[in-house]
Amino acid sequence: MVEFSFDLAIEHWASASGADRAALGRQFRVDDEFEAFEAGRLTTEGYFDHLRACLDLDLSDKEMMSGWNAIYLGVNQEVLSLLKELRASGVRVVGVTNTNPAHLAHWFPWYERDFPVFDELYISSQLQCRKPERRFFELVARSEGIVKGDHVIFVDDSEQNVDGAHRSGIEGFLFHDSDQMRVELRERKLLG
Repeated sequence: MVEFSFDLAIEHWASASGADRAALGRQFRVDDEFEAFEAGRLTTEGYFDHLRACLDLDLSDKEMMSGWNAIYLGVNQEVLSLLKELRASGVRVVGVTNTNPAHLAHWFPWYERDFPVFDELYISSQLQCRKPERRFFELVARSEGIVKGDHVIFVDDSEQNVDGAHRSGIEGFLFHDSDQMRVELRERKLLG
């Protein structure tokens, strides 16, 4: 629902440091430390130290944070509208997100007005695990009281996360755009 691009962080850090943007883009990776950060197993300071070493940056924590939080583009209003439609029809809508404490502190206040569309919101850094880990899906299912046979649909823009849901016994599909999402939800008799 919240759209973002890590290219914006790369641009910010390149501008702040004088580093080559293309080189930073090639060096930035979703690695074990990134995943640990999203799962709340690595501190912000620890992750920024890791990023500085990987990207060969000499930036303060403040500059790192400024770039880190520059990634947000806004809420996809078409998806927000679809989720509102689902809730209005009586479907329980649960948000699940991989995010770290630094991002959470930044974006949650910005987008808080849109989050009432969710009956509940599950956040990786608070659960100490992340999508696509089986444990993530199990914790959410347990918290939601989901049992085998319940009709649950997981939608995500990451094929890896959808595969993780499938491996956990949860039906899901890969999000491409709101028109495709509407078709998928209609096929599953969740929207009229």
